[in-house]
Amino acid sequence: MGLKEISIEPITRLEGHGKITIFLDEEGDVKNAYFQFPELRGFERFCEGRQPELMPDITSRICGVCPVAHHMASTKALDDLFGLEPTSVARKIRELMYYAFYIADHSTIFYVLSAPDFVVGPQAPPAERNIVGLLKRVGAETGRYVLQQRMNAYEIMAIIGGKKGHPTFGIPGGVGKPLTEEERAKIEQLAKEAVEFGKFTVKLFKDVVVGDPEYLNLVKSETYYLKTY
Repeated sequence: MGLKEISIEPITRLEGHGKITIFLDEEGDVKNAYFQFPELRGFERFCEGRQPELMPDITSRICGVCPVAHHMASTKALDDLFGLEPTSVARKIRELMYYAFYIADHSTIFYVLSAPDFVVGPQAPPAERNIVGLLKRVGAETGRYVLQQRMNAYEIMAIIGGKKGHPTFGIPGGVGKPLTEEERAKIEQLAKEAVEFGKFTVKLFKDVVVGDPEYLNLVKSETYYLKTY
C-alpha cells in the first residue's frame, strides 16, 4: 500500500500563497511533509544587470504587505557593498521607519490572519472564523479602532519613506529624506497613540485568548508541541 497524501491548498493564514502536502504511511504516521510556494515571482531574474542603487526600490515591490522589510534589506546590502556606515541620525530614522512597519505588519498578522482563529475560537465553525466573525466577537468599534491605528502606522511610514506604499528613502549609507520639525511632531503624536494601541492589544489577547481555558488547553496539547530531541 502506498503513502496517503493530504494536500492543504491554499494556506489562508499567511501573507502570500502556499500549500502544504503531507504523506502518511500505513500506520497513519507522517512520513514526509512539504511546505511549498508554487508561484514564480521572478524578482531575482529581472534584478540581474540593474544598477545596485535601484534594488531598494525594485525589491520593495516583492510584497504589498511588507515592502519596508525588503526595502531595508536591500538598503543594508548597499551599505555593505559600498562600505558605508550610516550616521547616528540616519540609523535612527531607519529604525523609526521599521518600528512603524512593525506595528502595521503585526496588526495585520494578529487581527486579520490570526484573530479569526485566536479570538473567534478554535472550535467555531470554519465559516465563522473570518473577519466578519471577528467583528461580531469584538464589536465594530474595536474594528474601527484597529483600522485607524493601522492607518496611523502607514502614515508614519509615508512621512519617513517619501510616499505611501513602497518607500523610496533608503540610500547607501543613509536616508534620502530628512525629517522636518512638523513631521517629527506628527510622528510623535501618532507614536503615542500606537503605544496605547499596543496595550489594548495585549489586554485583548489576555482577556479573549489566554482567558479561554479551551483554547489554552489546545495550545498546550501535543498538537502544538514540537519535540526536537
